[in-house]
Amino acid sequence: MKHFLITGVLFLSLLASQAQDTLHMRDGRVREGTIVEVTEQNIRYIPANHTENRIFTILLEAVEKITYADGTVHYLHPPELPTHPPELPSTTNEELADRFAAVNHVSFSLIGITYRGSLSLAYERLFRSGDIAVKIPFSVGFIENDIYSFYEGQSLYRSGLGIHSYRTRRGLSKTFRGGELFAGSYKYFPDVSNSSIKATARYFGANVYYGLMVYPGKNFGISGQLGIGMAKSDQFKRYSFIMPLDFNLVFRF
Repeated sequence: MKHFLITGVLFLSLLASQAQDTLHMRDGRVREGTIVEVTEQNIRYIPANHTENRIFTILLEAVEKITYADGTVHYLHPPELPTHPPELPSTTNEELADRFAAVNHVSFSLIGITYRGSLSLAYERLFRSGDIAVKIPFSVGFIENDIYSFYEGQSLYRSGLGIHSYRTRRGLSKTFRGGELFAGSYKYFPDVSNSSIKATARYFGANVYYGLMVYPGKNFGISGQLGIGMAKSDQFKRYSFIMPLDFNLVFRF
């Protein structure tokens, strides 16, 4: 029995003497040996199976972790945790963005109906990017209105071509800026003393403007814009300063 115990102790001692510390390098290599000293900059160790017991030195920066003979693991440079991929836009955001991309808008001017006495509408086509749109306005007068400027009131018709640039990309609203060329005609009295005689004058002009479009519903919105420009008619033979203001009901399809 005593002989058996002595044999077991010697066997365990042999195993303990063969247990080595392990250096796990940051480049993926593994080195085994006995750790002699760990400093702030270096690790000194005796490589396994090295007959001369020579002490080697390795930079601490090159080692990711140390696994000691007793199983203890010491992380010198913990592995980086995987980063989460960026969150994709939710379905709601995609739907909002689509309201301003590759769609058609038809807008009706509230000021045109209530103040100018005309039916004013515009067709607008937004390109696939949702940043640029082409606008074609059209107005037909049905009530003579002497209060407003001759470039808008009493118009028989008005049309043109405009370009919109939308700045913001997502959400329920977008600001826009643009420019427009327009032309039209209106009725006027060449002789103020004789109201029975009317003449037709043609006019043309250009303006630039800034505005905001808001979509409270999926296919229904409102927009407003304020502009500044110049126009000239056959009646006055000179350019006049204009400052058009408009509010619109907008439908998307």
